[in-house]
Amino acid sequence: MIGGKVLDPSAVIRIVTGDSIYGQALVSVAIDAGVVLNIPATALATAWMLIPTSAHAALDALCDVAVIVHDSLDAPAARDVGLMAATDHGDSPGSVTTLGTAHAITVARDRGWPVVTADRELVLALDAHATLESLP
Repeated sequence: MIGGKVLDPSAVIRIVTGDSIYGQALVSVAIDAGVVLNIPATALATAWMLIPTSAHAALDALCDVAVIVHDSLDAPAARDVGLMAATDHGDSPGSVTTLGTAHAITVARDRGWPVVTADRELVLALDAHATLESLP
């Protein structure tokens, strides 16, 4: 089985804005080792919504990296993601960040991969049993 990691919106944002050298190193190591990095569609949309214009080229470049894949949001997945995002977790249900993070968690769970996140608290609030890697 191919291994990999799933990036949530917070991780994508930190990588493309240059706020995390660890995130940039993660991408470099993934390229060198052939590790798949999955950016689910809603996590990608969330990043596009929240990053400054100055980071648009970096996000375009990240999406073009050979080890990056994307999971779409079909109807069954939309149900699971929406219900997870609607749970009472201290953040306002329905927020786009929560939706993108919930999608990352469901993709990670389905693939048996960890979620890479800079927002550990949100991931664990949505799924206390999520396997995650914190991005400093």
